[in-house]
Amino acid sequence: MTNMNKKILKSLMYVSYIQKGNKPRHSTEALKHFVEFLSVIEKCSINKEKHPIKIGITTPEGNVDLDLLEDCGYVLHHLFSMIITSPDEKKFEKYFKASTSFLESKDVSILSKICIIDMENQSFKDGLERAFSTVTIGLSALEARMKLCGLALSNPDDECFGNEQSIRNIYEKYASKSIEYHVNKGQLLQAEDFLKSRLLLAKSSNEKAILVNSIVSHSSSFNLSSKSELNCLLEEHEESLEPQDLEFLSSTINTEPGGLVVQSFSFGNGTLSINSTEDKEIVTIIRFSIPNTCNENKPQEIQIDENVTMLLSPVSVFWADPMFKIMSGWKIANMGWSHFCDVEPQEGNSYTHVQLILQGLYIPDVVLKDDSYDPIDFSEKEALMGRTYYPHKEFVIKTFLENIPLLKQHLDIETEDISINLFSNYFVQHVDSVTGGNIHHKLYAMTNPNSYSKTLTRFVERLNSVNLSDALVDVRELLTSTKIETEKTLKEFVFRCVDICVKHNIENHGGYRYLWKNDQNGIQIPCREPESQPYIYSHLKVVFDFMGIQLSREVESSNGEVDFLISYTNNHNKLLKLCVELKLAHSTGVEKGLTKQLPAYLKGERCKYGIYLVLWYKCNLFDKPTKYTTLSELETRLNTINTCNTISNIVIDCTKPTSPSMLK
Repeated sequence: MTNMNKKILKSLMYVSYIQKGNKPRHSTEALKHFVEFLSVIEKCSINKEKHPIKIGITTPEGNVDLDLLEDCGYVLHHLFSMIITSPDEKKFEKYFKASTSFLESKDVSILSKICIIDMENQSFKDGLERAFSTVTIGLSALEARMKLCGLALSNPDDECFGNEQSIRNIYEKYASKSIEYHVNKGQLLQAEDFLKSRLLLAKSSNEKAILVNSIVSHSSSFNLSSKSELNCLLEEHEESLEPQDLEFLSSTINTEPGGLVVQSFSFGNGTLSINSTEDKEIVTIIRFSIPNTCNENKPQEIQIDENVTMLLSPVSVFWADPMFKIMSGWKIANMGWSHFCDVEPQEGNSYTHVQLILQGLYIPDVVLKDDSYDPIDFSEKEALMGRTYYPHKEFVIKTFLENIPLLKQHLDIETEDISINLFSNYFVQHVDSVTGGNIHHKLYAMTNPNSYSKTLTRFVERLNSVNLSDALVDVRELLTSTKIETEKTLKEFVFRCVDICVKHNIENHGGYRYLWKNDQNGIQIPCREPESQPYIYSHLKVVFDFMGIQLSREVESSNGEVDFLISYTNNHNKLLKLCVELKLAHSTGVEKGLTKQLPAYLKGERCKYGIYLVLWYKCNLFDKPTKYTTLSELETRLNTINTCNTISNIVIDCTKPTSPSMLK
């Protein structure tokens, strides 16, 4: 008996053990057998004639001979219900690794692959959907499944694929999960590019229609593409879309923001009642985000009293804000949820997500009944206030005001900052502290009187910037051709972004004007380094925010303050870092900055790659640096003294360019 036959026999004996009503002896036993079984079937399928695997089984209809290389559903059917019985990321990682390899194999039978898709969506659908966006190989797992479903949709008459509508529904879910995978990492442009790459390979009208719908929905939510680009996409794939879908998508793209006024709303889930809370140790959590900066760049815990704890977490980008993650897939009045989030990081400062944790059941707005609850009538109070009353917000604001000295030890906050309008969106959870199970949760959104007007303004600003920005188009093309998986590729990508978004704009589109100022005598002089940083920061951030790249200014390193620290988490969940040092060409330390300062920052941040960015101002208005006559002379000198091949130099000409009409 060959080693492979022994493994198959072992799997069959385990299936027999399970059939008799036995349970796995430990939590990973069934998964271990599943992984080994798939591996053997995959290997034997390479040469089916040499390694046939046929078994006889007894069914209600009698004895049946099965060829496991053609259909291994009998074994999979008995294993699937046992392999993952609780949400466990490590188990899903092993499951995805084995099943994705199985699905990607060109030798495994289609029938066996379809068994995987069918059974995983029956046995642990909810856990599976969560795992796609959290495990390391989630995107690879999704892509393998989308390819198989795409094949099924292009062969609707092949009975082995089953019901076409069911396959379409599953494919739609996979497309949605691929977006969620990228959005959780802040990779908004990458999500769009992933869907577009699948669209290029799609063969059936059904698959094309699903992908076009997904692209339009995602892009319009975050303003990633201009209206003209999206309308061209619809025109190109018009034949694949049903008339009603075409009309809906066209409306999504072309409807002007502000046509529908959105008022405050709330959305809850779970059961809140006497029966659901009785005899349980309950914790109430109120979550929200505020524009104030944490004093430390790490989570902090504040003990207000024996019953109330406050957790503060710094947030540097909107897609990392828990208040965004709660509803990241939502669209309201044709605007994505990101536009409704309370605050956005400005000029490199982080803001703060707050969790107020209360021991016990805190329900100031309802009265519990046996199986439900009744809302408390606050109409008289609201008539006196002239606005909707939110008792949870009132509790938070009172807690803040009563503990200002304590809060100021952890937050950059003043008494005048604190009012009922400090935040607009908040989330209330009631959790069983013993089991960790969620009893009930509710989101309260747009609770400030000016919430909608602020949202609309933010949406229109982003929409206009995308419709007018050539840089974003160039960066999207760059992103398509660059896979950021190492610190080296991160450096190469950022270097090109600096060239496209900063250097090109300064040298060719009048950006130089923002880097000069008038002195006390009205004479134009170059801005100082700290005054130049915001311009560079803002031009890079508008692109990086859509790509999951975090950009921080003047970050403290063990060897000083690096001007810009750039970080990115790749598809293997590895954190990549890059240091960017800014210097003025007329600085006395322009050479030392390259040979000493930046290498020290790299060492302090424990990263290998850096970019040295120099601003050149010498012209008829300014005669420095005296050491170098021309920009190219400085550039040559920097390249000569740069002995570190992991640092790249870029010099930007900040002088007023000569008008084309003056050129001879």
